Amino acid sequence: MFLQTKLAKHIIANNLIFSKSYEYHEGLTFDYQLSLNIVGFLQGNEEIKNDIFDFNWGVEEFALHTIALNLNGYYYHIG
Repeated sequence: MFLQTKLAKHIIANNLIFSKSYEYHEGLTFDYQLSLNIVGFLQGNEEIKNDIFDFNWGVEEFALHTIALNLNGYYYHIG
């Protein structure tokens, strides 16, 4: 289902990677710089941002950590 999102299409079209930690969205954390980068990415990709928020399925299962992984190469999981 998430492959139908604009984010997934962007990831595939740009040969980026999907986070394999989709089961760990609870406890997902970001440091300050990564948070700024995520916000910047979403501001620069308004269609992707709106699609993530409006998509009729739980894309939070992969969206933020996939963005983080591709922008900075890491994210944190606290539990």
